[in-house]
Amino acid sequence: MHWSDQRAQRPDDGSGHVHQRGVETLGDSLVLSAPYVVMVEQQPPGVDGSNAMPWCRLFLVSPQAPACDAAVTMAGPPRHRVALKPGTALYMPANVRLHFFFPVGMRMIAWHFRLEWAPGVDACADLTRLVRRDLSASAYDELAGAVAGAEAGAIARARGAMLAIVGSFIEEPVADVARRLHARARFAGVLARIDERPDAGLSVSEMARSSGLGREAFSRRFRRDLGMTPREHLRRVLVRHACQRLIAGEAVAAVAEALGFSSPYWFSRFFKARLGVPPSAFGTLV
Repeated sequence: MHWSDQRAQRPDDGSGHVHQRGVETLGDSLVLSAPYVVMVEQQPPGVDGSNAMPWCRLFLVSPQAPACDAAVTMAGPPRHRVALKPGTALYMPANVRLHFFFPVGMRMIAWHFRLEWAPGVDACADLTRLVRRDLSASAYDELAGAVAGAEAGAIARARGAMLAIVGSFIEEPVADVARRLHARARFAGVLARIDERPDAGLSVSEMARSSGLGREAFSRRFRRDLGMTPREHLRRVLVRHACQRLIAGEAVAAVAEALGFSSPYWFSRFFKARLGVPPSAFGTLV
């Protein structure tokens, strides 16, 4: 197993939040990216809000947290509500609108992540609902200590603990993984082009030409093999790259230009339609 380290820490702002960003794990068969991890161990103000994110999310509630009425609701349809109880881990799928309520006194770790069998092959593609699992005190304490730790080996310990927890949610058969990898290889050139140089102006016809197929055949096979249209895939990549750039501190206008939008106005409309918040406010959420 090979580890690649890209972590930066935001100083504690006095609210009990410890933030870790850009944690990335590369393995022989898994790619784990955690662009945002936050640990809440004191008395933050209550949080009541709604948004969507291009990453999957886990909320890990400390077994020592006080019993309360914290909950997450997926907008649906159908509408799906799950309570956040002490000693539980709650998985939330990417790219869906969620409403969440965290009262004062919550003790938890919130983790945004993407887990792939290989670059571009989502290991959580079939997890489309809110899922809750029991979480032991030892598992929570191990991850909490690693996320907050500054000693040598803390990052590797955090990754191992994260993989162990998220792995408990995945039940995808090996045959399905092989099918996804094969489909990914069929469109490797197009997908690499989109991911390396995402451009809002890229048309389906241009994608098709680079694959050697006609537009209709390309669109049909892409949707059949990858489970979404070419435009939807491009939109997801644009959102992911936009979030990463905004988290890194880039200005909205600079992000819009880098991703091929004709103006910051159209980029902001696109971003808000996908995530429910304008890009100018995204940094306050994460």
